[in-house]
Amino acid sequence: MPINHRQITCTDTPQPACFIDNQTHEVHLHNHSKSSNNYIYIGSENVSATNSIHIDPGESLRLQLPAGEEIYAMSDPSGVVLGVMQINAKD
Repeated sequence: MPINHRQITCTDTPQPACFIDNQTHEVHLHNHSKSSNNYIYIGSENVSATNSIHIDPGESLRLQLPAGEEIYAMSDPSGVVLGVMQINAKD
């Protein structure tokens, strides 16, 4: 199983947090901030602070995504770092 990992500096503009895969894939997301109120919001390409769930500072989230799906992320305030580890099924 290929494993991809990276860090994304989030802004107030949604950006893809993981790569699209043609098979079901597992994504681990981690908010690297330790400061309170530095939230990362995740959802579809129109994610915002008012229409999505968030990852608290220092917390992680694990998602199982269907083939062809991706997650977008943005932060409030801008500059919060999101750690991403994606585990793809072998092609």
